[in-house]
Amino acid sequence: MATVVESHFPFLPAFLFPDLLLLLLLPILSFLLLSLFLILLRNRRPSVQLPPGPKPWPILGNILHVGSMPHVTFARLSQAHGPLISLRLGTQLIVVGSSPDAASEILKTHDHELSGRSVPHVSFARDPELNRDSIAWSTHCTDHWRSLRSMVRAELFTSKAVDQQSGIRERQAREMARFLDRRRGEELLAAVSDTTSSSMEWALAELLKNPETMTAARREFDDKFPKCHVIKESDLAYLPYLCACVKETLRLHPPAPLLLPRRAATDCHVMGYTVPKAAHVFVNVWAIGRDPRYWEDALSFKPERFLVGGSERDVDYKGSHFEFLPFGSGRRICSGLPMAVRKVQLAVATLVHGFDWSLPAGMAAEELEMDERYGVTLMKLNPLVVIPTPRV
Repeated sequence: MATVVESHFPFLPAFLFPDLLLLLLLPILSFLLLSLFLILLRNRRPSVQLPPGPKPWPILGNILHVGSMPHVTFARLSQAHGPLISLRLGTQLIVVGSSPDAASEILKTHDHELSGRSVPHVSFARDPELNRDSIAWSTHCTDHWRSLRSMVRAELFTSKAVDQQSGIRERQAREMARFLDRRRGEELLAAVSDTTSSSMEWALAELLKNPETMTAARREFDDKFPKCHVIKESDLAYLPYLCACVKETLRLHPPAPLLLPRRAATDCHVMGYTVPKAAHVFVNVWAIGRDPRYWEDALSFKPERFLVGGSERDVDYKGSHFEFLPFGSGRRICSGLPMAVRKVQLAVATLVHGFDWSLPAGMAAEELEMDERYGVTLMKLNPLVVIPTPRV
């Protein structure tokens, strides 16, 4: 018996409908097949030897591998594939270094070839005018960029310049305190530096989770200053334990766990592998700072390691020790490093000296969660909730 096909196009004979449907679908199918072929062709491993990594899926690449915590995922993958790995996010090749040796080759040995900046599509820095005058986000290390960097480092962020500006910052802090006092009881909303505020929050959280370190830090203050003393930048030189607490915080919770993304300006060879031109390159300083091969009792908060007599007493964050790179290294190192560290140290010192801190009723120190939320800066998943009591 013949099957009758009802046409949705009343002006066409029913027997023509299957051919018409095939005719309509043919261009769509051809487009999909061509797109799949081009993506597979682009994803195909070239003749060069790329760093090892998980096998990418067609079209998606390794997007499903990454998850919401890429720095943790990359650390786990480096344990399986080695200190230098490669992945594809869609069609974009990325390379991640997760050891001091890999960091040294990326940030020092091949600093010139890998000094380009990969600017996120959602970043304000994609604006050509802003990009040209941005030390952090300029896509290339041009002569103009080098002039800007030299001027900023020489005039603003040398240790001497930061010291000379301390009086200005103290005056502005007093003005801010008076402003806030006049607005007491009002709602205020302000934008703050995520890198500074997140480091302050992590430092206070670690001190509260490890009460013995809070006690040691408080003892250092009480031995040298009266309770009514207002901490100034010049006092930080007499607070080595407090400064070690900040260094230990930056080791465990670097503000930018993968640093800012670099872009290969040309093909280069890193650790025996080829990093092709236009590849995005990351250094997983979060993984390096927690690697037990380079840090004793790596996951514990132990500021003593950075003090005289400690195992890491000579390690600093200025880019020459590749096991500790919270601010990067090479020509792309954070230009504001001296100011950033000073701000965090002073803020944490003021909080520790000025207040007694306690957790909400019924919460023990070991119950304080330290889960992370990944972003441009590494934040706590849940904001720290504590109770301050003025000491004066």
